[in-house]
Amino acid sequence: MQQAAPDALTLQAGRQVRTVRDVVSISAIFDPESNIVVHRGERDRRLEEDVLRLVQQSSFALMLSVSPDTCGLTALRERLRGMSSLVDDIFFWVGVLVELTGCHSVGVRLARLQTAMCPGFHVDKVTVRVVSTLYGRGTEYLDGGRIRCAGVGDVLFLKGEHWPGNTGQGAVHRSPVASPEEPRLVLTLDALWLSR
Repeated sequence: MQQAAPDALTLQAGRQVRTVRDVVSISAIFDPESNIVVHRGERDRRLEEDVLRLVQQSSFALMLSVSPDTCGLTALRERLRGMSSLVDDIFFWVGVLVELTGCHSVGVRLARLQTAMCPGFHVDKVTVRVVSTLYGRGTEYLDGGRIRCAGVGDVLFLKGEHWPGNTGQGAVHRSPVASPEEPRLVLTLDALWLSR
């Protein structure tokens, strides 16, 4: 769920964006003053090849719930046959999100986009959302009142409205422009908990 951010600059005031290069430092998301953690890493050639194969499919979309075990890995492999590097990358980030939140599984959405999914600045009504643009223009977010653009392959941890103590302070972000000529391939991960 999302809600509009009528005064995005005010919502983001005083919140920090942390940029990290190692996975351990993603724990900066637990800092009450941090709203966004951007992980910048390197992608290998095989992952790039897998991404380009998907971008060539004009209407690719994948949505599934992935558990952090062999069943979850198998489910990803079945849906992304022959793309072992991409599967391993997604499953790695699923594991990171499970470790950070203690959730039972992760909602995985991977889609080739030809239009902006959420073109207006907004905050998400979630605990934390992970977003990574694998191809095309990166997600835009506010940092100290300035608009920043994530790089291809950056992994953003966006603290949402349901993060404890974060009501009214969710990370403000939006989707950039996309088109059939300039598509995006975007990975989104959401923590899921078993209902009682």
